[in-house]
Amino acid sequence: MKRPLAGLKILLVDDDEANIDLMEEILRSYGALPTLADSANTALEALKTYQPDLILLDLSMPAIDGWQLHTMLRRDPTLTKTPIVALTAHAMQGDGDKVMAAGFDGYLTKPVTYKTLAKLLLNYIFPEPPFIDPPKGLSS
Repeated sequence: MKRPLAGLKILLVDDDEANIDLMEEILRSYGALPTLADSANTALEALKTYQPDLILLDLSMPAIDGWQLHTMLRRDPTLTKTPIVALTAHAMQGDGDKVMAAGFDGYLTKPVTYKTLAKLLLNYIFPEPPFIDPPKGLSS
């Protein structure tokens, strides 16, 4: 079976152990290679030697929250093009707009499901569907 996220390096930053366990299971089942961080400081330490393809960032963490960490990460020239997707339990009307206005690349509400997470991540790998030439003899 082909794994659609095979080899994708993802930094998952979340302070909730249950969320980390679930997200790690989902990511690995699709072939992604997650690195886990339970705080902003742990994430910053990991980023000294790890260049992720995408960062999944919990917004509500103690000490340095996801909003603050996002600002810090966007100042790092090595991460300016790395998509950062907010993870949050806040799903009220307007919350997604606030996240996107703050400069996040995506917004994902918890609890996360296999299908929702895979679809979101695949959008970052294939932002536009690949063009497929029609078989010979058929017109488009």
